[in-house]
Amino acid sequence: MCVTKDKSFSNTDRFLELLWGLYASDKPIYYEVFCLNDKGKKIIEFFKGIEAPEKATKWLERNFKRLAKGKYHVYFGILPRVRKPEKGRGTAKDVEMGMWLWGDLDFKQSLEKLEEAPVPEESKKVALEKGYWYEEKEDYGLVGIYRSGNKWVYVSRPRLSEVLEEVREKLGIEPTIVVDSGAGYHLYFKLKYEIEASRLRRLEEKIVDILKADPQSKDLARVLRLPGSINPRLNREVKVIQFTDSEIDPEELEKNLLTTKKTTVEYVGVSRLRELGEEEILKIVEAVAKAYRPGWRQSICLFLSGWCAKAKIDPVSVAKIIKLLYEKTGDTDPLKMRLSTIVYSYKKANLWSEDVKERFETLLDMWGLGRVSGLESAISEEVVKGKSGLQEIFEQVIGEEQALETIRNLETILGVASPFRDSIFEILDYEKQLYAVANLRRLVVVRAKREGNTIRYKERVTVGAPTKVTVYVNPLGGLTKYEVLWETTTRPKPLIIGPAPIEDIYDRLKAEGLIIHHRLARDVLNAIIEGYIRKGRAEIREEIESPGFYLVNEKIATVRWELKDVSKEELKEALEFLNELAKWYGSVIERFSLIIKWGIISPFAYVYKQKKKWIPWLYLYGVSGTGKTTLGKIVLNIWGLSVRNEKSGSSIDTVARLGHVLSQTTFPTLINEPGGAIYKEDIVEVMKSGIESTVARGKYVRGTYTEIPSLSPLIMTSNRALPRDDALIRRLIVLRFSYSEKHPEDKIKEFEVKVKPQFGKLSAIGYYVAKRITEKPELLEEEWNSLATKLLEEMYREVGLEVPEWIRKEYIAEENIYEDIREAIRVFLVKRINEEYSRFVGKVIIEKYEEGEEHLARSDVDFEDRVKIVLENKLLPWAILRKDTIIITSAFASDLKSIIGDIGGLRSIAELLGWEYQKSVKIGKRVLAAIRVNIRDFLGFLSPETT
Repeated sequence: MCVTKDKSFSNTDRFLELLWGLYASDKPIYYEVFCLNDKGKKIIEFFKGIEAPEKATKWLERNFKRLAKGKYHVYFGILPRVRKPEKGRGTAKDVEMGMWLWGDLDFKQSLEKLEEAPVPEESKKVALEKGYWYEEKEDYGLVGIYRSGNKWVYVSRPRLSEVLEEVREKLGIEPTIVVDSGAGYHLYFKLKYEIEASRLRRLEEKIVDILKADPQSKDLARVLRLPGSINPRLNREVKVIQFTDSEIDPEELEKNLLTTKKTTVEYVGVSRLRELGEEEILKIVEAVAKAYRPGWRQSICLFLSGWCAKAKIDPVSVAKIIKLLYEKTGDTDPLKMRLSTIVYSYKKANLWSEDVKERFETLLDMWGLGRVSGLESAISEEVVKGKSGLQEIFEQVIGEEQALETIRNLETILGVASPFRDSIFEILDYEKQLYAVANLRRLVVVRAKREGNTIRYKERVTVGAPTKVTVYVNPLGGLTKYEVLWETTTRPKPLIIGPAPIEDIYDRLKAEGLIIHHRLARDVLNAIIEGYIRKGRAEIREEIESPGFYLVNEKIATVRWELKDVSKEELKEALEFLNELAKWYGSVIERFSLIIKWGIISPFAYVYKQKKKWIPWLYLYGVSGTGKTTLGKIVLNIWGLSVRNEKSGSSIDTVARLGHVLSQTTFPTLINEPGGAIYKEDIVEVMKSGIESTVARGKYVRGTYTEIPSLSPLIMTSNRALPRDDALIRRLIVLRFSYSEKHPEDKIKEFEVKVKPQFGKLSAIGYYVAKRITEKPELLEEEWNSLATKLLEEMYREVGLEVPEWIRKEYIAEENIYEDIREAIRVFLVKRINEEYSRFVGKVIIEKYEEGEEHLARSDVDFEDRVKIVLENKLLPWAILRKDTIIITSAFASDLKSIIGDIGGLRSIAELLGWEYQKSVKIGKRVLAAIRVNIRDFLGFLSPETT
């Protein structure tokens, strides 16, 4: 683990980039800075989006003197807010996601009198004069006293190393960032990915309880002191004092914290450790000896033992290496001090078991060095502070070319890459001895050649290098994906690319301008990632990436979503609120009932498809102000989903974007105003496939056909757009909302203020449904609508409520969708006839038997005569007039496709309009399929008022 202290992360902007800069959302997200002084004066600022860290830092710099003069305490909101409160700071309800946990550790004691403080008399005099006094101790220890109202507060903060040791013992993890809050420590723990607020809250509560941290910090809207500001209590700067690159897997943390009372450490036995042969030991000694010189020896021992621990080498073998180095080079410091690095490294790697200790002590006894007890306390990471690994030391002692060859030799012998920021090697050409090299210290990827005992760089391939690689293997099948952390010396912060195929990672690097040698880049990048994997440096995750529910080995697997037991009180409150919502939607109660039923089963739509069944998607359209989008949000809130599951139409307006949305989760996604997307033929085809199939689309990646899964069912809402494609319509539940169902403005405002803030209660319903179905997967054998009805009835009975009538309401699909298609065809024909008539007809001569000819302007001719003129003059190429019958050919269906989509060809059009379809009609010398319609019926369809 790489550790830096003090200066590297004392910068406020960099700190906020770490805390705030990792979130992405289609919706605006806000970050809070909150200032408060002892007189109760408040300053509240919200900063929006990706520029928030920079803007907040500039704001602090502009106002620093004013804040310090006014003795303001400056705090920042740790987690992003999904909405900006109209007044005040907002609450935990404004937090829907996060990827940080924290602990606020105080070390203070309230005293009635200053005399009670265990500090020197001189210090008390200073405290009386200034209102505070403090003395900084070793390793960030602190003693101080400050006035608080009529009392005094005594601060006695222990050394940081002691606190971190206790954290490791209690939690089994280390904080990513430690902040000196001016009096205490603020610990920040970074998660590997963001999780929803409910999971975050449970983990935060557990961490606070275990660490006995400030209980108020359990609040997800919590604010803590902002580094770069001044804590007026002791008049000390708030600053970052430690940063590590550690990340925590939320699922593993949940297992440790939520399923056990105390986190236990699993130690590795001797059987899982590899003993090195004599030849291997001698090769390592030979490789390292030339750099094992005074001033570097303890550092080399520490890094080498850490690398061996990573490779799971028996510590007895490591002791033999260090002893041989010691003797070969005439080392004069105590051998026991050198060996202390082994105990330290193996304990840190959780590899120090009783049997390992026993074998190690036997060796020490044989060498006349005594026992292990107290040995680990002799080591301190201060000896390697500021060093990135063995390579950096070797380069300073023996030069870069020999250093690279030494690292390559060690990598070959130990079988794993260095866990430090040493180079990664992978062979490209055995005959020519060409290597792909990722130099993690200089942050560069090169192609290099081995010449004798040196490695010489040939071509620089990329700017920057991958400093972390995670491999995702999907147990459901599909292409392996990779996530890389790509760091450069010129960019302010690293890029996180993926999870994605290697080819996509290459494309991203190319788009970022980080590829220098295009001919070599693909091969070298493949080799480096393979080197990470083969040498144990990559993290391998065999898991499904996308949150939701899956059928795996005939059981329902829950991925990245927390199953939670809900109390009867919580469920009852949710169901009573659902009844209240039913009253609000009383005028459309059948549609409300159907949407709620669809909503509680929709996250299992993918499982239905795995079982060769399918659930239609929802399409809500009609007048604005009828609550369509709100109904979609109600469904999302049943599952506690954030704004990330709510998208605009632009997010699905290409096949690639639609495929991305469908592949992100099995939970439903709300699409507001799909717009023209539902008229694009390629989009429609993907939708039709995605509703019924587990696959949304396929594409070739690096010559391999890869299937993009269709996981998420869609709820689409629109004020104007309606699908035209009949095959798509048959796969949707289309619900129309008319003008008469529009809610008055005052009712909408009342709903927004009184009802909408309570949506969070509904999540208890989702938790109940998930638990029932995961415990009893055979429930999904039942048709979804029927299952939803049974589950709802079961819930109401479970909590002692009467089953409401609205649950049994059935929505009968109206014919209005096809009526809209008929109307679209009618409008098309009327418009086309008028256009052809106006284009080709000037004055019209009408013959009258008694009066002779009458000349009329074309605008004076009624519509029936216009139709006859257009047909008689054959101005519509697909319409042929035969006496009182019109013959319509298949070209008519082609012209209509852009208006109504593909509804099944000419035959479907004939059936829709009630006209006769004939498979063979002779037209000239050809026999064609055609529609036959009487001219009176045709006119009646075009102008219903004339019939």
